[in-house]
Amino acid sequence: MQDLLFTDEHLTFRDSVARFVRDEVDPHADEWNRAGELPRSVWLRMGELGFLGGAFPEQYGGTGAGLLYAIVLAEELTRSRVSGFAMTVCDHTDMSANYLLEGPEALRQRLIPKCVSGEAICGLALTEPGGGSDAAAIRTRARRDGDSWILDGQKVFITNGWKADVLIVAARTDPTAKKGHEGISLFAVEDGTPGFRKGRKLEKLGTLASDTAELFFEECRIPAGNLIGEENRGWSLLMADLGLERLIACAIYITACDEMLKITEEYCRNRKVFGRAVTDYQVNRHRLAELHTELELARTFFHDTVRKQLRGDKLAREVAMIKYYASELANRVAYQCLSLHGGWGYMKEYPISQWFTDVRLYNIGAGTTEIMKEIIAKELRL
Repeated sequence: MQDLLFTDEHLTFRDSVARFVRDEVDPHADEWNRAGELPRSVWLRMGELGFLGGAFPEQYGGTGAGLLYAIVLAEELTRSRVSGFAMTVCDHTDMSANYLLEGPEALRQRLIPKCVSGEAICGLALTEPGGGSDAAAIRTRARRDGDSWILDGQKVFITNGWKADVLIVAARTDPTAKKGHEGISLFAVEDGTPGFRKGRKLEKLGTLASDTAELFFEECRIPAGNLIGEENRGWSLLMADLGLERLIACAIYITACDEMLKITEEYCRNRKVFGRAVTDYQVNRHRLAELHTELELARTFFHDTVRKQLRGDKLAREVAMIKYYASELANRVAYQCLSLHGGWGYMKEYPISQWFTDVRLYNIGAGTTEIMKEIIAKELRL
């Protein structure tokens, strides 16, 4: 299935991303994990290498490379020792900055080239303190005032929120709308705009270098031209892109499983217990065999779903299924792999301990497992 999806050009791109991670990223892993964010220099370097422009056409400085290149990028960045590296970069490239393509031409020309070059970092400001999984429960308000919009509200758990230069903000523009998902619009809010301020850089259990923040909008005045898409039609834009977001997230989840199994097998072959390698015990070999089987099933389902996405199929059910399955699998793999490390798995010096905390986000972010099951049940008309 992988051979059917990826061409020699994709493999060349994969090699270049892997080389970048090995030579220019991983040597700084401990430093960036401690800092809780990526330095500006690495964003500019990724822009220079053309890693940030896959979602954008050439007229804005992008490459228009498309979904398969985004998946390759996500997979190879996931192999980095920098905690949450893939999550923070992919959030910028395919989960926030891409919404700018729905904005007015003047906005696209001004902001997209900066996002492609790495000069501007982007994030999606959707989740609110009282919302959580109920993304439609948006209380942030935006009201029209002449040639401006005025925003008031609060966002939380915003990936790239601390370093972001541009935020795609979801706000309610029609307070009289009868349904929660109606009357919502999207806006581009730039750092430094009066009335917009960043709160704390939140301290997380895992994905350490993926900075996360709370944001506040208090009489925040932005130009009318910063409206993205049609007024009151923001929810349809969000729903159209959430499927893409979840597919790319699944590339991260599945690659994480691959990496955890790789480091665990190496450990188990070298670790002696009662004079025998851990893998010499049938119970441990069988445990790894089971996990590899589940991983290959997930990978095959994922690649099949990607193929259908490229074909233009409607995939609400399949995307929810693979997101649910792959995120839960990553947590099962992490638990079993840490157990196979024994006491050393609990030590921070061993990579599995970081994976164990990083993957805990997977069945929460981009839609919880419970929400995925609700989508599946609805699609099955249960």
